[in-house]
Amino acid sequence: LLMCLACFGAAGCSPQHLDALGTADAAVPADVAAGVAPAVFAQGFYIEAAENVPEILRQLRAIGDAGFNIAHIELADPPLEVFDEAQRLGIRLIFAPTKRQVCTQGPSALYPVIDRVKSSPALFAYNIANDLHDGLLVGCPRNVDDVSAMYDDYKLYDPNHGFFVAIGGGSFKERVFSKKRFDIAAVAIYPINGGSPIRLVYETVMDTATMAALWNQSPWVILQTFNWGGAQQRYPTPGEYENMMYQAVVAGARGTLNSTFRNLETQPQLWAATKAIVPEIKRLTPFLLDGTFKATVLGTGLYGATWELGDEVLAIVVNAGNYASVLDPTMNAPFTQQVSLPLPIGFDGAVDAPLANRPMVMTVVAGSLVGALDLLGVAVNVVRKP
Repeated sequence: LLMCLACFGAAGCSPQHLDALGTADAAVPADVAAGVAPAVFAQGFYIEAAENVPEILRQLRAIGDAGFNIAHIELADPPLEVFDEAQRLGIRLIFAPTKRQVCTQGPSALYPVIDRVKSSPALFAYNIANDLHDGLLVGCPRNVDDVSAMYDDYKLYDPNHGFFVAIGGGSFKERVFSKKRFDIAAVAIYPINGGSPIRLVYETVMDTATMAALWNQSPWVILQTFNWGGAQQRYPTPGEYENMMYQAVVAGARGTLNSTFRNLETQPQLWAATKAIVPEIKRLTPFLLDGTFKATVLGTGLYGATWELGDEVLAIVVNAGNYASVLDPTMNAPFTQQVSLPLPIGFDGAVDAPLANRPMVMTVVAGSLVGALDLLGVAVNVVRKP
C-alpha cells in the first residue's frame, strides 16, 4: 500500500488553497484538510528497506537533512519510533501496510495497524494500491472494484487522513477514474529505460491530472531515480532528472515522490541534482500552490505553464523535444526550440530569473514570453505588471 496527498488546478482554474503537503481544500473532504501546517509543495522519496527499521531511520535522516518533506514507507508492524523521528525531521509519512496483510485477512484486519499510527502527527496518508490500472492487478487488491471497497471501508474508519494509489502498469483512462476510489493519484513514469522519449513525463502527468480533476482528486508524480538494470539501461543523468521534474510541474503535478532512495547515494551527481531542486521548488511554492495555473504545449516536446499571483506571474518552459533515453545520452542531437509562451493580459513589465541555477531571462514581446531554449533546458522567469 502506498500513500500521498496533493492537489491540481486545471488549465485556467482559480487558485486552490492547500494544506501542509499540497492537499487542495477543494480536492479532498474538509476533515482531511483540517488542522494541518502552512502550505508547502511535497517533495520526497520511496524508502525501500524490507522491514529494516535502522535502515529506514538512516534513510529518513538523509532525506530530512536534504530538506525533503515526505517519505513513503512500508512496514507490517510499524514502530512509533519511525513516526516520531519523521516528525522531528519535518517529514510527513505515506504509510503502506504490507500486501500480505490485505490479501490474507481482508481490509478490516488492518484496523489494529491503523489504530497504532493514525494519531501520529507525522502520518500523512495511507496507500491502498500499487500499479493501479484498468485491468487485473498483481496480488491484492485484484482490481479497481477491490480498491473501491477498501477506500469505502478505510475512509469510514479513519476519515482524518487521505488515501493514495500509485498508478501504473497499464491504461488507466477508463475504469480507474470511473468513480472516486481514492483521494490522491500518483502516476509512476520511468522513461529512462534504454530508448523511450523523455517527454512521456508531461504527457502522462497531464492525462492523470485531467482525469483526477473529474473527482476532485489530487495528482502527483512518481519520478525515476533508479536504474532498470538492463544492458542498455542506466540511471537518469542530472539533466534528465531536472527536465522530468519540471515537465511534471508544468503538467500540473502538485507533489513528487522519487523512486527510490535505495542505491541513490552511489550516484553522487544524481543525488546532488535531486537535492538542488528542493530549494528551487520551495522558492516557487507560493505560485505553484496559490497561483492561477495554465499549461500550454508550445512545440515538439516543448511545454510551458504560467501561474498568476497578484502582480506577478511565474512562467516555466521545458524543452524535452524528441530526446530519447538511449544508453549514451550524447547520441541525442542538439534541438534548440523557439519559445513563445502567452502570458496573462497585462503582464508586460520587468522579467527576472528567481532561481540562481537557472539564470536565463526571456523577453516579453506582444504579450508572450519569447526566447530560445536548448534540448533538456528549463527556463524559470517571473514577469511583473508595469
